[in-house]
Amino acid sequence: MNRRLVRTFEDVRGVLLAHGFGVRADMCRAVPPDYNTGAHGLLTIFNGRALIPGLWGYMPTWMKDQSRFQLSARSETVFEKPMFQGPVRNSRCVVPVDAYVELNPRMAGAGPHLVYRPHRAPFFLAGLFTENLDGNPTVALLTQPASTAMRSFCERMPVAFEDHIGGDKWLAAKDFSHNIEWFEQHRIDARILDEAQNDPRLLNRISA
Repeated sequence: MNRRLVRTFEDVRGVLLAHGFGVRADMCRAVPPDYNTGAHGLLTIFNGRALIPGLWGYMPTWMKDQSRFQLSARSETVFEKPMFQGPVRNSRCVVPVDAYVELNPRMAGAGPHLVYRPHRAPFFLAGLFTENLDGNPTVALLTQPASTAMRSFCERMPVAFEDHIGGDKWLAAKDFSHNIEWFEQHRIDARILDEAQNDPRLLNRISA
């Protein structure tokens, strides 16, 4: 999964509430924004009960070789692969974001692109999680073949929901549906390739 995640808002609890998710009043409110979350980066995930931190890079306790971590799980096979079978039934989550970065779009020489909903509205990525050897939740994000509307831009895209209608079905271990089929996108500064860069100005549109 050759992508980065972007969350520019701090009030994760408020965003979940505004989109219909059932969120307890005692959940954390402010989480600092992250404009360039890559592999092993810290995510804020909602498991249907609580907001918890999770590391992006799925790594079960039996996985001794940490270089084999999984950033994504294919929706076509996630129910069949032994490494995902337990969590895909019992440990699902959604990850609130408002954009992601496609590092290598299909267009030749295109450079990294910011991908987002109209008006930069938040959305919710389908994920599953498991604990690693240190007891920390680790996360893989669900992907699917690109929709017809996105096929010229990318081969695969995240499974993502606009609100609780699709998100709650996913969290309740039902088939995922109501997922987003189309995103806007624009080219951004190639310095985003450096995971140490976390400057919101790198997300601005640049000319081709």
